[in-house]
Amino acid sequence: MDALPLSGCVFRSADEVEALDEGRDGAGWGSEMVAWCSSPSAAERARALRWRYVEQDEVSTDERRLVDAMSAWRKKQSAQSR
Repeated sequence: MDALPLSGCVFRSADEVEALDEGRDGAGWGSEMVAWCSSPSAAERARALRWRYVEQDEVSTDERRLVDAMSAWRKKQSAQSR
């Protein structure tokens, strides 16, 4: 995964957050990485591990809704950085 310029990961559980947390120091993990969490336990664990951006309320297991939520989040971040 170090070869990829990742901007976010979808997590279903706290265990998934834990499993990928060690890799965040890799070259492919951007500073704007978002932890998209589909459960409260995943979001709680991501916050505890100090992920910079954690989104849980807008996340859905429906792929289309998830992509829409990601797109809206990126647009919001772009507007705030102007």
